[in-house]
Formats: sequence, structure tokens, C-alpha cells
Amino acid sequence: MPLSASIVCVTYERPEGLRRLLASAAGQRAIDIVVVNNSSTPIDLVGAATPTRVVELAAGLNVSRARNVGWRSSEGDVVVFVDDDNVMNPGMVRALLDVLEDDRIGLAAPIMLGMSAEPELLCAGVKRSMWTTRTQGVMPVGCTWPIESMPSSYAIKRTALDEVGGFDEADFPFHYEETDLARRIAQAGWGVVGVAGAQVLHETARRSPVAELSRAASLSSMQRVSLQIRARFLFHRRYATGRLQYWIGGLAAPICYSALLTFAVVVSREITLERKKLLVRAIASGASVGVLRGPRYISHQRVQRGSV
Repeated sequence: MPLSASIVCVTYERPEGLRRLLASAAGQRAIDIVVVNNSSTPIDLVGAATPTRVVELAAGLNVSRARNVGWRSSEGDVVVFVDDDNVMNPGMVRALLDVLEDDRIGLAAPIMLGMSAEPELLCAGVKRSMWTTRTQGVMPVGCTWPIESMPSSYAIKRTALDEVGGFDEADFPFHYEETDLARRIAQAGWGVVGVAGAQVLHETARRSPVAELSRAASLSSMQRVSLQIRARFLFHRRYATGRLQYWIGGLAAPICYSALLTFAVVVSREITLERKKLLVRAIASGASVGVLRGPRYISHQRVQRGSV
């Protein structure tokens, strides 16, 4: 029997983007659509193009909790996660399901294109250096290709989600949550791939790192900035292989990144002095938590290495 799909979208105060996404869901091969609202402001989908079940969660920045609630409220064999700043191209879900018919594949992701008159390739998957923490794009090769993770839109088999327990709400409530989940799915023996035949359009704009950081804070709060910095430390400590990589990739590199970002904020002419102070405090707060939570990961990795 062919795999069935559910579409799950977490939304936060982007009503127009959500309606645009739901309009693109019409005609996709999905048995149900679940929207989880993380804002305290209820959403109104009267007249929406596609019948949708809404879960009013109001979990704020805990995107992982919202996605867990969403996939556990859905019914499909495959859960297609897609954010509210995307538009699904026709046939996207079907193309992902075709790839996921392979028993070895647990996560399949579409190619991400820019939302413009002439869409450009934004992302075909990402990989991260465990030494420098730098994120790099993966170039598409053939019909499918291995990736480490994919932001904004991806399809995961329910059996894979059940096996790894879904998103980590405690350590990765926001930022790196997709990367952490994809890493655990791969470690469980599932394939993680990009799919040439599936495409999603993503709303984006080119900004400087400081402007992007300031925009992120404006969308919710300075806590968002803090969580982004913290996640970089925690992810690279959790998945480092060997003591040297743990201290370089999990401590030295994130500290350098935080310091450089702080310097960029201080010398920036794009934001006010008051906003600079808030951003510097948020960066310092995230880095402090990332450093102080390190010992638990050291202990965890020693147990792992000793048991192999």
C-alpha cells in the first residue's frame, strides 16, 4: 500500500504567509493538514483554501514542542514539516513520498528556491563542520543525494520519528532542532537525502549578519538570539567524536563565533546603541549557557565511547 502523508506547519504571527502556504497545499497528496499556532493570538482560517485542523498551543519559541504536538496529532505514514514562510510547488509531497517508499530512507527534503520572479537555488541540503561549526550548502547530484539536514521543509517517516522520539524540546527548542533530529535519524540507520523532483519556495532577503540577528530578535524576543547561540555549543558538544573535536568544535569555535558576532554588533551602524546593548547581552547569555552545560555532554560522550 502506498505511503500516506500529513502536512504539519508551525506558525507564529504570519497569517498571510500561512494562507499562502495552505493555498499551495491544495492538490498535494496529503490525507490531513495540521497547523500548530505558537502565538498567543488565535488564528482565523475561515475561507482558507484547504481544510485544516488547528492546534492552539502558544508555545512561543519552543518550535520543537509545537512540531512534536503537530506530528503526534496527524495520521499519515509520513509527516511533511513545512514552515509558514514557504510555498510548496505542485507535486512536492508526491515526489518526497516516492523517494520514501525506499525502506532505507527515513528523511527526504525538497530543493529550496527563492520566492521571486526568477527563483534561485537557496539550499539543497546542508552539512556542518564539526571542527569550525561552519554550515555549508550541499550541491544537488542526480535524483537524490545524501544530506545532513534541511531547514524549513522536509518529510520524515512516522516510524523514524517514533524510533528517535521526535524533536528535542529541552536542549533544542529553537535553532539546530532540525539538524539534531536529522542526526539522530541518521544514527539510527536511516538514510537522509535531498530530492531533485521536489521543490519548495522560501521567502527570504539578503541581510548582513547583524541585521539578520536584529530581525530575529524583532520577530519574537532577545531570547531567540540567546537560544541560537546556545544551540551552536550544545549541538557540537553532543555530536563531537573524540576529546579534541569536543573542545575545539564544541567550545573554542563557538566562543570565537560568539566573540566575532559581538564585535560585529558593536561596530555596526545599522542598529541603535540600545539595541546593541540588548544583542550583546543576549549573545553573552547564550554563550554562557552553552559553556556551563558542557559537563553533562562530556560525561555522556565518555559513556558512549566506553560502550563501543
